[in-house]
Amino acid sequence: MSQTLNHYLLNVGEHDKTRLSILSDIYNSGSRAFIERSTSHAPTHILDIGCGHGQMTQWLAKQFPQAQVTGIDVSTEQLDMSRANCTMPNVSFVQHDFTQGVLKHTAVDLVYIRYVLLHVKNWQTFFDNLLQSIAPDAKILIEEPGFPFFCYPSNEQLEKANRLGCQLTRQLGLNYDCIEPLWHKVTHCERFKINQVNFTQPLLKSPEEKSILWRSFIQIAQPLIALGFASEEEVNAILAELVNIANDQHSIVGSLRLIQLNLSALPLSSAAQHE
Repeated sequence: MSQTLNHYLLNVGEHDKTRLSILSDIYNSGSRAFIERSTSHAPTHILDIGCGHGQMTQWLAKQFPQAQVTGIDVSTEQLDMSRANCTMPNVSFVQHDFTQGVLKHTAVDLVYIRYVLLHVKNWQTFFDNLLQSIAPDAKILIEEPGFPFFCYPSNEQLEKANRLGCQLTRQLGLNYDCIEPLWHKVTHCERFKINQVNFTQPLLKSPEEKSILWRSFIQIAQPLIALGFASEEEVNAILAELVNIANDQHSIVGSLRLIQLNLSALPLSSAAQHE
């Protein structure tokens, strides 16, 4: 695959190792519980789409040792990190972009997607190609965020950071506030059966956990300045306040709320029966 597939807004690989590790610590326990309660029988072939540094890919391989687990990412840097960290024999990693084409693995019976669709411009093509790449009755487990962050006590600079983040992602044709459009998508697509839906939102308390605010914002600082959405002075003031929030023991922060969707893929022949 071409290097042009590496099109994340935020950094990848070693350049974002700390932030992604913190995010994994925040979300992984809830994601594991979601997967455990959503799988009543053992899968044989699992796709972890948007595998990042591979933490959940390895957990899936340990949880389902009889399954072949394939980590999928568009980024070579992410996949290099995943391979370097992987110790499980039933794991492989593949570079692929589902907005560009089908991945032929018809035996796939479990798909896991977390923090992926916010990086995808064309959801229709993504899901069309995904459904052609898996077994017709495969289970699809999705966790995607709503936006924005919140803080108690409320903070004007955080609210400004949220507005700028939304402005930037709209300019780029992305949507970090995934929950409403995703719910509309799955409830209006005849190829999905909704088995269960849930929300989860971890609370960020420690300075390390709350550092997600400034670690994320600092990566969009230069694009915001370059596009004229904010001045350098404004960006620096926001960053300074986000660092203050992280270090203030009296501030608590809500991480991005996740919708957890347990879906079954339906073959075209039977989809109409579930409308």
